[in-house]
Amino acid sequence: MTSPTPVCEHCGLRRGDDMACRACGALTLADGQGVRLASRPRRLANYLLDSILLLVTFGVGWLIWFHFTAKTSQSPGKRLMSTYVIVQQEAEPASYERLWLRDVGVLWLLFGALLSPMTGGIVPLVDMLWIMLDRQRQTLHDKLVGTIVVHAPAGLDSVRARRGPLRPPPGGGPPPHAPGGPESYASADTQAQLRALRRMWERGEISADEYERRRRDVLQRD
Repeated sequence: MTSPTPVCEHCGLRRGDDMACRACGALTLADGQGVRLASRPRRLANYLLDSILLLVTFGVGWLIWFHFTAKTSQSPGKRLMSTYVIVQQEAEPASYERLWLRDVGVLWLLFGALLSPMTGGIVPLVDMLWIMLDRQRQTLHDKLVGTIVVHAPAGLDSVRARRGPLRPPPGGGPPPHAPGGPESYASADTQAQLRALRRMWERGEISADEYERRRRDVLQRD
């Protein structure tokens, strides 16, 4: 039996097998709304903002600021633009350590301090412009450390979500409701229970019918 073509739960168009929908840029998330791949102009603005901040603070101020923003999966420039670095495979916010590896280890030290002088500045330029060519709007340093950058105006909590399934799990049946509807007005505790139920369905631990039954029970108790 042929697997159904993955369809984006946000725009309804064929989404492909990438982390984000090729049509609208939305991530398939089990919770959270309004999370999209950061646009190419926004990514370029992030890059330029961080470069300017690095220069005007002589690197020291940027590093001190970065120590705090890395805890929220951001660089100082990304903090100003409401963008976040997430791990590509898990769709989870990147850890503090991964941010240091990505921005300081790979971008500034490897590409900037080591390879830039050796190549006349070509490597950092190609790294930045790679965003224009890449389907997931990744830079080369994103690809090396396995990250993508998303725009999340609602904040980090909207990014803390698991990637939804691209095809029905072993239990079969139609996929559960996309985020929204009655869930949007439920209490925080109820929403947490609904997210847990959806993850159980995604892992194939319960069938779609069982998911729907439990979902109705949770909403009725709210």
